[in-house]
Amino acid sequence: PVRSASIRLAAPQTRANSPAEILLLVSDCGNPPALHSCSASGRILNLLKPSTCRNASSLWTWNFPTDDSGQKVYCEIVQTAKDGSTLFNQTFSSGRVELFLLANNSLTLSPSAFITEGDNLTITAVSVGGKPPVRNVTCWAGGTLLQETAPSNASLAPDRFEKQFMLNAITRKYNRRTLSCAFEQDDKLAQWINKTLDVFYAIRNASISLSSARILSGSAVSFTLQTSDSGNPPARHFCHLAERTLQQ
Repeated sequence: PVRSASIRLAAPQTRANSPAEILLLVSDCGNPPALHSCSASGRILNLLKPSTCRNASSLWTWNFPTDDSGQKVYCEIVQTAKDGSTLFNQTFSSGRVELFLLANNSLTLSPSAFITEGDNLTITAVSVGGKPPVRNVTCWAGGTLLQETAPSNASLAPDRFEKQFMLNAITRKYNRRTLSCAFEQDDKLAQWINKTLDVFYAIRNASISLSSARILSGSAVSFTLQTSDSGNPPARHFCHLAERTLQQ
């Protein structure tokens, strides 16, 4: 018979409802060559790579549902004679599978509809569920680490985590910059949410200059309107002399 076997999960962390690989490590193929079958919660796993006498181990794959957390993987190694009778039948089990479940995370901005230069922008990060649950959230805006405001977790449900950040007197330099928040469930499991900031701001330093210092009656004269930037949204320009609209 096969001398020894063990079951190992290919990755140190197994996420619920995501493909996972299970390796059945076998010392030899036995004589006659053994057949492998692996299952979890009574369901047969999908064979990814069968065993051979050159490599007696086999590789399996499975999407573990959330309910499988704490269950074991069982692998059966069967050797049969030519007449179909069973010569050897051995069953091996893994340790209990601890599944990681991604949390439901969200970001809320206030003000939400229009962010205008000078506004105090409040970012609220909320996480619900997850196994393990989210234990920390860190946010950056345009590469700058944001400081959290007073914690607001005291009266929340056990499976809910909330944290707030403030960007005081937001400036135009944050327009089209990325707000990034990392929701950390443990040292190796984190989800990122990214949002592009759209900051509205007015033009600055507008001035009007004339083409000539002296203007003769009846002669044409041009005016130049200069601004430091185009603003957001981009500004449209209109010029008037008395009640007449000037031509561009």
